Amino acid sequence: MNETNSTGSLNVVSHERLPDAIHYVFGVSFLIFDVAATSGNIAVLFVFFKSDQLRSANCFLVAALCFGDLLMSSVGLTMLIISSFATHWILGEKACTAYGTLMTFLGLSQITLLAAIAYTRYLLVVHNNCIRPLIAQIIALSSYVYALGISLAPILGWSVFVLEPIGTSCGPNWVGIDLEDISYNMTLLIICFLVPFSIILFSYTNVYIKAGIES
Repeated sequence: MNETNSTGSLNVVSHERLPDAIHYVFGVSFLIFDVAATSGNIAVLFVFFKSDQLRSANCFLVAALCFGDLLMSSVGLTMLIISSFATHWILGEKACTAYGTLMTFLGLSQITLLAAIAYTRYLLVVHNNCIRPLIAQIIALSSYVYALGISLAPILGWSVFVLEPIGTSCGPNWVGIDLEDISYNMTLLIICFLVPFSIILFSYTNVYIKAGIES
């Protein structure tokens, strides 16, 4: 079933319980990815802050992207791993909301930064126009502030974060039928996904065309 109900005070999306073995496989897979992603992003950030030659605008945006990836792997995935090995969400209602907020925030900031990186590539390749490092810092900060505002909305009453069908993670109430759920989900889909995706598609299509013309 895809109806939303409540178990205690925790909002839950009803689901068929997966076999414990599947949760353990997920847990091991997430753990391997967690170690690899955390180590890789720490290495990239270390190199970035140690090298003055990497202080360009594009490198700064990539570093901001890696920072978000680091938070997602070290914090978000760790919470998911704990619940996967427990075979259910064991961290409570407040942690469910915190997890949903964090992962939504990081997901939105990442796709926004990817759109910004794509557009800076477009400006450089197609128009031979480089943005300054200060502008890149403003873009990165704005991306995080924008993502934070959208991700905090459910805490302030616009929709709600619920336990997802897998039973070990929390996120937006995608199957909610109330107006606040539908409007929030549509905002995530259109403004937070389709718009940055369109920017990415536009930017790299033009970069590809420009590279094809010059080759």
